[in-house]
Amino acid sequence: RSKPVKKSANQKPDSLKTKKIPKRQSFTGKDVLDGSLRVLMMLRSASINYTENNGTFLPGFMGETELGGMDLSNSMAPGLGFVFGDQRDILEKGLANNWFNSNDYLITQQVAKTQRRTLNARASIEPFKRFKVSLTATRNETMNENFYYQIDSNVKKGFTEGARQNIKTLSITINTMKTSFSKKNSDGSSAAYKKMLDNRLVIAQRLASNNPASVGTNTTTSYPDGYSKTHEEVLLYSFLAAYQDKNAADISLPNLNSPNTTKGLFKRIPIPNWRLNFNALNTLPFIKKHFKSFTLSHSYSSILNMNGVKNDINYSANGIFDAEGDLLTNIDYTTMDVSIKESYSPLIKVDMKFKNSVLAKVEVKKSRTIGLDFGGQAVTENSTWDVVVGAGYTIKDLVIPNIKIKGKSIKSNLNLRADISVKNTRLTLIKIDETPQPTSGGLVTAIKISGDYIISKKVTARIFYDQTINTPFIQTSYPSSTSNGGLSIRFTL
Repeated sequence: RSKPVKKSANQKPDSLKTKKIPKRQSFTGKDVLDGSLRVLMMLRSASINYTENNGTFLPGFMGETELGGMDLSNSMAPGLGFVFGDQRDILEKGLANNWFNSNDYLITQQVAKTQRRTLNARASIEPFKRFKVSLTATRNETMNENFYYQIDSNVKKGFTEGARQNIKTLSITINTMKTSFSKKNSDGSSAAYKKMLDNRLVIAQRLASNNPASVGTNTTTSYPDGYSKTHEEVLLYSFLAAYQDKNAADISLPNLNSPNTTKGLFKRIPIPNWRLNFNALNTLPFIKKHFKSFTLSHSYSSILNMNGVKNDINYSANGIFDAEGDLLTNIDYTTMDVSIKESYSPLIKVDMKFKNSVLAKVEVKKSRTIGLDFGGQAVTENSTWDVVVGAGYTIKDLVIPNIKIKGKSIKSNLNLRADISVKNTRLTLIKIDETPQPTSGGLVTAIKISGDYIISKKVTARIFYDQTINTPFIQTSYPSSTSNGGLSIRFTL
C-alpha cells in the first residue's frame, strides 16, 4: 500500500521553482585556434605548374655540326649558349664570324622565334565532410615571331631587319556565369548581345581619349572620329565586357598603337573553374534507409580562345584612317578568331544506388559557344540544354538454360542499362545591327537500351537498341529518326 507524500507548508510547487539557467560560455583562445585550424585544413591540396618552351631558328648556318652540334674549327659556332637553349640573339655575332651565309640571294627563309607558356593551377578544398570542391585555372599562350634579314655593310650590326610578324594564340579560363541564363530577346538574340551593342559607344569614347589622332565627334552617329560602331577594336572589347558582364567603363584597354607588337592584348590572370561533389545526404535517415549511396555533383567551365592574333606588318604609325574612316591599329583582325566556350557538365547530376541494387541517375547539362567574326561583322550564339535520365540493374548469377560449356551451365551477371536523353540545340547567327537569323537547331531525343552478359573470361555478349529522333526548329529542315539494334559477341584474345 502506497503512502501519501506530505509537503510542508513552506515548500513551493514544482511550477514555481526557480530554474537554474546555465551560464553562457565565453570563447577561449583554444576555440579560436580550433576554428582557424579548421579553415586552414579545408585546403587538401594545391599545385601551380608553369612551363615555358622557347626556340630559335636561324637560316643559313654555314658551319659543320661536330661536337654537340658545334663547329670546332669555327669559334665553336653557333656557341655553347645557343646549343644549350640560350635565346639571346646571335645573328650579329654570327655574321661577323662568318657563321651564316652572307649572300642575300641565298637567304630564302625567315628567322623564326617560338615561345609557349603554360600555367596550370589546381586546388582541392573540403569545406566540410563529404563536400569536395576542385578548382582549376589554366592559361596557354603561344607566340611565333618571324622576320627576314638582309645583309647591309653600312649598318653597325651588318644587316637590316624586315618587319616582324607576331602571331599569337591564347586560351584562358574566365567566368561568364552571370550571362549564362540571360533571357532571350523577342528576336532570338540574348540580353548579353544587346549589352554588347550598348557597350560600343563607351568603349569607342575610351579608346578615342587614349589616342591623340582621334579629334572631334561624328555629329551623325555621336561616335568619336576614328572609332565607329563597327571598328574592330570597339567590337572586341564590347564583346568581352558584355559576355563577362563587366562594366564597359572599367574593362582594361591596352594601347595597340605601337608597330610590330601585340603586347597587352591578352589577359594575364586566369579565373578558376570548378567541380563540386556532395554526398553528405547519405547520413540522413531517409536516404540511409533506401539508398546505398546518393551523390550530387556540379561542374563549371568557361574558356576564352583568341586565335590568329597577329600584328599588321604594314602599320607604321598612328593617325592613319582606312576607307571607312576608322583609325588603323597595329592588330590585323582579318585572321583573328575570338570565342567563348562555356559548359555546365553537369549543371546538376544526381547519382543514386538503391538498396535493391538498382542504379539511377538524373543529369542536366548546359553549354554554349559564342563567337565574334570580325570579317563578317557578326556574332554567333550556339546554346544547348541536355537532360539525361538513366537506370541500371544487375541480375546476379543468371543461368542460361540448355547451354553448357565443357559440361557446365553458364552462370554470370546480366547488366541491364537504359538511358533517355532530350537535347535542345539552337544556333543563331547575328549580323551586327541586323535581325538575328536562326540557322540550325532542334530537339534531339535519344533512347539507349542494352544488356551485357559475360559468357566467359574471353567472351562477352551484348544486346542493344538505340533510337534517335530529330525534330528541327528550322522550317527548311525535316524531322528524322534513326534506330538500330542487334546482338554483338566480343572476343578477347
